[in-house]
Amino acid sequence: MQGNINRNGNLYPSHGLGPVSQIMDINYGDKMDYLVSISSNDFTMANKMQEMSAIDRYYEPYTGLKFRGNLNTTIIRTHKGRTIMLQHDISTPGPQHRFDLISGNKGIYRAEPDRIAINSEKWLPEQE
Repeated sequence: MQGNINRNGNLYPSHGLGPVSQIMDINYGDKMDYLVSISSNDFTMANKMQEMSAIDRYYEPYTGLKFRGNLNTTIIRTHKGRTIMLQHDISTPGPQHRFDLISGNKGIYRAEPDRIAINSEKWLPEQE
């Protein structure tokens, strides 16, 4: 909880960035050059602390505080001119959804469900 107060940004970038960095050969042929990062306002966490403090005194110290934004989007540009987009959101309602997409000039890979398209606008059949 404490890490979400008076801070902003992607507070846990390694979860999504690690696998993508391996696929993109970061530090083994390419490197991250610079990034831009922006967050929405908080639309849920402060309200939730207020709601929870009414039923549990544990949350009282957290009422009235400024929390990080709900959704952070970070775009990283590599030295070779490729881009990585990371999004971090743990506070908006909805089922967890992890989405990985790797797109290049010869094909695309999408996780969950695993799909691949190579030089085509159609996904390959699952068997392939």
